[in-house]
Amino acid sequence: MEAGSSDEEWQSVGRMLRDPWYLVSLAVLFAVLAISLGFAGGSSSASTPGPQAVASPATVASVAVPPEAPAAEPTPTLAQVTLDARRAQDLETDGAALDLYRARQGSYPSSEDLFMTFCSLAYDPGCQVTFVTKKISAADGTYPYWYRSDGKTYTLFARVETPLADNHCPSELPPQLASLPVLCASAPGGTR
Repeated sequence: MEAGSSDEEWQSVGRMLRDPWYLVSLAVLFAVLAISLGFAGGSSSASTPGPQAVASPATVASVAVPPEAPAAEPTPTLAQVTLDARRAQDLETDGAALDLYRARQGSYPSSEDLFMTFCSLAYDPGCQVTFVTKKISAADGTYPYWYRSDGKTYTLFARVETPLADNHCPSELPPQLASLPVLCASAPGGTR
């Protein structure tokens, strides 16, 4: 009975070897294995080092390296565009709240000309606006909005996902936003 099962096993192996899909899969497996061994063998420290060409400093210096092409700006995603639009709307709403505060109080809440978060903490100057309206946005859900005012003018700052050609920002930015794309909103009639 053992001899019969052995013949059946060999017939099964014979059928597999005649199956083109099996052979293609097997060939791919061997190719991947060969390539892997080739890469591993080239970086193995156990392999016997062969003669290697060593470039002299003069040879290295004479090789011209083409200048890199400037990287193209990635196309913003719909989520990034939507979030940036929300940030712009938030700054507009906060600006209207600041103007309402000034109309009632005679000046904007002062940050003593320092960069501060708009209303992330209870003592932030932008929180004073809540005495005249509750319709303000202190953050975009991830990043806080920033504020700077001397009482006569103000500038609101928001981090954005995509750089803008005209972001309406002054030359001086909050240090936390200095190297990031930023959008700003200022008091009517003045950019600081």
